Amino acid sequence: MSIATRFTMTFAAVAGLAFSTAEAGQSMAAAEIEETFRGITLDGVYNDIKNEQGFAEACTQGLELGFDGKTLIHPSQVEPCNATFGPDERELEFAARVLEAWKEAEAEGKGVVTVDGRMVENLHVENARRLLAEAEAIARLEAATPA
Repeated sequence: MSIATRFTMTFAAVAGLAFSTAEAGQSMAAAEIEETFRGITLDGVYNDIKNEQGFAEACTQGLELGFDGKTLIHPSQVEPCNATFGPDERELEFAARVLEAWKEAEAEGKGVVTVDGRMVENLHVENARRLLAEAEAIARLEAATPA
């Protein structure tokens, strides 16, 4: 599988779009990609694919500068990039608590709720859903990618 196809499939998986490998790169319209990823900013490539520490540092720097991810050029960069930019267990546990609390609040007719002392509203619920979907997409991709 080409890197371009894997790249397209990765974005599709994160976005929750379904299409087969054969259709990748052909059936996905550029407008659909643009609409799906509007507002997502990716840090540029890191060309020294043999320098794992340098790549990890570049990922950390990108995260600190506010990027949502990094443009990858080699399969060896996927795991460390996901480790830096992907959600951690603490974030996922909080997101799950947000969704559970929100579900209960909605059943009671409330528009806001507190979770761990924090006020939660629609924006936070959408962020929690996105975070959990991102983690699910990463897990699906990791399970489908040969070692």
